[in-house]
Amino acid sequence: MLTYNMQQTAGRTLYEHLYYCLRADIEAGRLRPHVKLPAKREFARHLGVSVITVEGAYRQLVAEGYAYTQERRGHFVAPIEPPLNQERAHRLLQQQIADLQAGRLSTEDFQQRVLDAQRPFALRSGGAAGVSSEACGEGAKMQSGVGLAGVAPCDVAGEDSPMPPVRGVFPYKMWARAMRQVLADESEESLQRAAQPAGSVRLRAALARHLRAVRGMEVSPEQIVVGAGAQTLYGLVVQLLGRHRTFALENPGYTRLAQVYRSNEVAVVPVGLDREGIRMAFARRPEVSVVHCMPSHQLPAGITMSARRRRELLTWADDAPDRFIVEDDYDCEFRMQGRPVPAMQAADRSGRVIYVNTFTKSLGPAFRIGYMVLPPALVRLFHERLGFYANTVGVLDQLTLARLLESGEYERHVNRQRTRYRAVQDALVQALQADCGGSPLAFRHLGAGLHFLLEVDPETPHAAAEAAAQEEAVAKAAMAQGVRVIPLARYDTAAAAGQATVDSDTREVDRGPGDRGQGEGDSFGSCPRPLTLVVDLATLDSDTVASAAAALARAIASVAR
Repeated sequence: MLTYNMQQTAGRTLYEHLYYCLRADIEAGRLRPHVKLPAKREFARHLGVSVITVEGAYRQLVAEGYAYTQERRGHFVAPIEPPLNQERAHRLLQQQIADLQAGRLSTEDFQQRVLDAQRPFALRSGGAAGVSSEACGEGAKMQSGVGLAGVAPCDVAGEDSPMPPVRGVFPYKMWARAMRQVLADESEESLQRAAQPAGSVRLRAALARHLRAVRGMEVSPEQIVVGAGAQTLYGLVVQLLGRHRTFALENPGYTRLAQVYRSNEVAVVPVGLDREGIRMAFARRPEVSVVHCMPSHQLPAGITMSARRRRELLTWADDAPDRFIVEDDYDCEFRMQGRPVPAMQAADRSGRVIYVNTFTKSLGPAFRIGYMVLPPALVRLFHERLGFYANTVGVLDQLTLARLLESGEYERHVNRQRTRYRAVQDALVQALQADCGGSPLAFRHLGAGLHFLLEVDPETPHAAAEAAAQEEAVAKAAMAQGVRVIPLARYDTAAAAGQATVDSDTREVDRGPGDRGQGEGDSFGSCPRPLTLVVDLATLDSDTVASAAAALARAIASVAR
């Protein structure tokens, strides 16, 4: 039986400590792929903790792709990519030396990356940081029963969502109070000094602290660029990396991305999904050099990208000097189950991830502030190529937001919103289950963020055109009663891009790898699937959720008859 020291938890909760210990052993290879984890009750008794503690740790491992479940059999270790081998590590070192000599990398950054490369991946990948062998006890030592290895080397997310936000999202009083304080404390001269191309130094410093606390990201304020929402930042990414590139986008996905990138004259390749996230089929396309993805909570599928797929993406980016990943972390603050999933950027040791986020979900779509975190090598390039731009966000707004972040008021606001959305989600699901007695429903990826998938009669797939027509009919009937849901068919990135999808099969959005993909060239819109709706919690009010559920149930019944 696995043995860990549950007394020295480094200030973490018991379930978090157990999760970190198990994750460290999985990443280090001490727990081999597909090995069965101990039964929850026996494991809890062995460690002297509650079954709830073990369940919480297992649930988080499954959410992040380090484990998987089999019905009536238990939990098993998921296969993940091993750490860098010697040949790839040598290539990476040579590339970093070249970046240093060319002035794309500072001496300090080069030294830090060399130090990072000498540490085990489990101790530098964000989530398992700080877990020592002493803290975890004997680690993956086998006493009996478990075989172990030896240690081996449309639109919900966007700021322009068509769905009207409910009241109370934007904290007017809190914002007005903070802005009055800024006006009282700042002089005209200090306001002018705060206007810089990448954004106010004070706001960028506050964002760096926020990311360290909330997302486990160690970044400097110099890496952060503030802009007027995600679409402005996407345009800057294109100008920074060059219009000659081809971007891979998730399909189904945020269709406005395809429109924004195409309007910036870059080629787009839609790529299908499976249960682990974006498929690696795009790696067969040598022209693809940038991947835009949503690892924490994919829109619209709701998938949390597995640890194995994250490593595969980072490995793909490492294998060529001009490849990058755009990590879109649009609603990371609203995960309602378990601990937050670490950002992919926190595991990036080669400077390949461009992290993008906005305040749209927390402060409402009318609030137009977003930011991106550039890899160190791109910071100088940004100032050389794009430093002539004036920042697109007003200085007063920047300093007001900085004050809210510094004071902790923003975090308290997000906590209140998360609690409210959790209550709305639970009430909606309960009401729908009661009101839709005649129609079997499946709720996919509840608690992963601010939207989930609602499948009607999930065991009865329809031809894609029929499913799309039924989804539109339900959405229209629901809208007539004041409730807005989005048909899954509206998230066809291939249609928006005018391109065929690479390796697409929408059945694998939630069904898992047991279904075979349709192969390159198939469109997301051509695969059989059940009637599926995207439900955005940000459009629902806690006071009217019962009536909204009843209206949606009537709309479903009118189409399902």
